[in-house]
Formats: sequence, structure tokens, C-alpha cells
Amino acid sequence: MKTALVIWSGISWLAIASYLAKSGYKVKLYEKNNQFWWRASLLKERWYTFDMGPSWYLMPEVFEEFFAHFWKKTIDYYESEKLNPAYRVFFWKNDFVDVSSNVKENIKLFESLEVWAWEKLVEYIEIAQQEYNLAIGTLIKKNYDSITDLISLKGLKFIAKIKNLWSYESYVKKYFSSPKLQKILLYTAVFLWGSPKNTPALYSLINHCDFNDGVYFPKGWINAITRAFVSLAEELWVEMFTNSEVKKIIIESGKTKWILLESWEVLWDVVVSSGDYHYADQVLIDPEYRQFTPKKWDSMTLSPSWFLLYLWINKKIPQLQHHTLFFDPDWDNHFDSIYTEKNLCETPSYYVSCVSKTDPSVAPVWHEAVFIFVPTAPWLSLSEWEKKEYADHIISRISEAIWEDISSNVVLQKIYTGDNFTHDYFSFKWNALGLAHTLGQTLTLRPKNKHPKVSWLYFTGHYTTPWTGMPMVLLSSKLVLDKILSN
Repeated sequence: MKTALVIWSGISWLAIASYLAKSGYKVKLYEKNNQFWWRASLLKERWYTFDMGPSWYLMPEVFEEFFAHFWKKTIDYYESEKLNPAYRVFFWKNDFVDVSSNVKENIKLFESLEVWAWEKLVEYIEIAQQEYNLAIGTLIKKNYDSITDLISLKGLKFIAKIKNLWSYESYVKKYFSSPKLQKILLYTAVFLWGSPKNTPALYSLINHCDFNDGVYFPKGWINAITRAFVSLAEELWVEMFTNSEVKKIIIESGKTKWILLESWEVLWDVVVSSGDYHYADQVLIDPEYRQFTPKKWDSMTLSPSWFLLYLWINKKIPQLQHHTLFFDPDWDNHFDSIYTEKNLCETPSYYVSCVSKTDPSVAPVWHEAVFIFVPTAPWLSLSEWEKKEYADHIISRISEAIWEDISSNVVLQKIYTGDNFTHDYFSFKWNALGLAHTLGQTLTLRPKNKHPKVSWLYFTGHYTTPWTGMPMVLLSSKLVLDKILSN
């Protein structure tokens, strides 16, 4: 029987393990931490429960397609519901709108903020849906190892569109002059990929997901999805080990031979590294087999890091929805702080999750479990005093926006920042989600999922194709499976 070893866990990690097990491989998975969830882990303390990361659940069809590969459905493991409103957006003090999961309601919303915006939104979303269907149907479900792989009628038609070479920001501004509407459409770039100024307009297709399909919430939180992947892997007899840090990938004559753990070695046929790509390339592999030089790594544009704040609050906050976005009027200043000045922004835009609005079990009665996520510059070193001071600043900003002081109602708080990402996940320069989605880091220009110098060594996750986010890293696992089975 062929053998496969997967280093580190998480959604794409567990997915490739299940794919390989179903394909006849004996699979073992080694995880350095004491749980398999990675960024989808849970924080439980004092009768409160938090998803450690944002609880957005988009593109459910990608998850259904994955489980269908194993003759399963998501309902076999977890239930989900569509949120309405999908999310609330604060523009500043008590100035907010609700974005619906019903596109007709959003047409009314856009028209209320800009004359004739309804016509522009219909056109914008129709194009986003067409390009999404093309991308999800063919383009991002195949491997791109060279420019020639892009040469197909559909691929060329998609790439040749001038608008896809514009920045995301300039494309949205072509349609809408209202800064409020621009921010509603651009927020995905802000919170996942980087600045809308250097994100290609082709990623505007993601707007189809929340405007046409809606935003969902899996019962049992995002962690329920990861638990489902663990259950499936167990059903397929994948052997999984926690507290087992891989120290080295041993390569001989250009082929992976075994991996080195704390005090023993494991001989294996196929190795899939599913953790931080930089760490695997620069630490786990000997210098002669590394794909990139340190200088090249330093030149790459990373996704932002995150300043995460978990709040135990002893009262209800009616101004918050399950998902609430806070956009500061000085929108551009935040991007400058991340990519130019590389410091903490005093006027940040940020995201607040209040799952207790949908699932009361995450907090005591009349209490709220509030999670706050502020994008920050990668490699931003903060002292414990600076972290506490910034947490107080963010709480003050929220209080100003909602016109209600919540600082005295915080009974406990926990802060999680970039240094924690590096400690827990070996994140390069403390980034949160791998590479930003610039034009120079898209499709063939992202790091490869098959090592070009080493046989039977593969990579999956948020650094490789297609791009970052739960549905995309899930698709990345299928791309790796195709590579392995084609050899």
C-alpha cells in the first residue's frame, strides 16, 4: 500500500488526508499543537465560547462538493443557516446600514445611498456572478504550473478583460461614487487579502457570494466545520497525532525519504506540507532544495496580520449584529499604516463578531461573547503594555461608534496578535493568511503546490493556488490530489 504523510492540520490539511485515504493511501497526519483546528479553533472559558477566527461561512457549495466526493453531505456533520441581515456596517457614530442576504433588499439599500446606484449594482453583481461561475467552474479547479496552462478559450477570455488588470478599488469606483458603497464592496480585500489598491479587480467576483448567495452560519460555529473534517478523516482510518512537531523533511537524491520528529523518524512515500509555506521552505528543507532565497521571501507582499480581541461582556449590545463591520472615515490611513508606515493605526477599520446574537449558548443569559479583528502590519512587534493600550483604544472606538460605553461591562478579555500566530503556526513575519493577492501573486505566480526540485513533496493551503479563505484552501487540496494521482 502506498503511504502518505501530512504535516500539520486544519481544513485543507485534513481534506488532503481524506482525499488520499479514499484513493488507497495509508495516511498519517502529524500536528504540532494539541488540537487539529488551527485557525478554526475554539476559545472556551467562564461559560463563554468564541471562534478563534472570523465566523464567516461563504460558498457552501464548495463544502458540499467536497463531502459529495465521499458520498456524504454537510448535513451529515453540521447544519447551517443563512443570516439576515448578512452583516451590519457602521460608517461612524451611529451611522450604519444592514446588508441583506436578499439581493433585492440590497438594491434598495444602494439606491438609498446613491442615485441610480440600483442599476449599477445589478450590472456589477451580474458580471461578478458570471465571472464567479467561470472561475469556480473551470479556472480555479485546475493546476497552473506555467503561463501555457492558462491558454484556453475561457481562460484567455477571462484574463484578457481589461478590468481584471485594474485595481479592485478603481474598478469599484468606476461604478459607485459613494464612499459608503465602495467600502461595502471592498471590505473583503481589506480583511482577507490586503489593500484594495493593489488587489486585482478580478477578485471582485467574490461579491457575488454575499450579495447573491448570502452569508451562512454553521451551527456549532466554524469549529463545527473542522470537527466534521476530523470525523471524516477518522472514518477513512487516517491516523492523526497531536503534539508531534515535525523538525525536518529529509531529502536524498531529490526525493523525500522521511520526516524527523522530536526523537524518531518516519519513512514515507508522499509528503504534503500543509502549514506555513515559508517555514517549510526555509526551515524544514535543507538549503540546496529551497525554492526561494530569503531575499525573495522578503520581497513578497504578505496578507495583514491580525490584532484579535475576545471580550466577555455582561450585558446585551443591541447595536451589534452577528457580523458587524466598522469602517473609519479615514479609510486610506489604515492601509498606509499596514503597508507603508507599518505601525498601529489610530483610526482603524475592523470587524466585530457577536455570535451570541445567533447562538445564545456561547454566553450566559443577557451577556455577549464579542470577538474583534483589526488588520495590522505584518512583523509588528508589540509589548504587553502596547497590546493592552490598543485593546482599550479599540473598545473606546466601538463605544463611540455605537453611542454606548461598553468598557465597564468587559468582565474579561484575551488578546491574540501576530507573535501568537508565529508561535502557534510558524507564520512568516506574523502574517495571518499567507500571501496578499496582488497581480504578481495570482494563479501561476503563487508558490507551487508541487516542489519543483523534490519528488513527492507537495504543499497545500493559503500560500498556493487558488487563493486564501476556507473554500479556496479546500479547493487547493483537490488540486494537490490531482497532482499526486497524475504522477
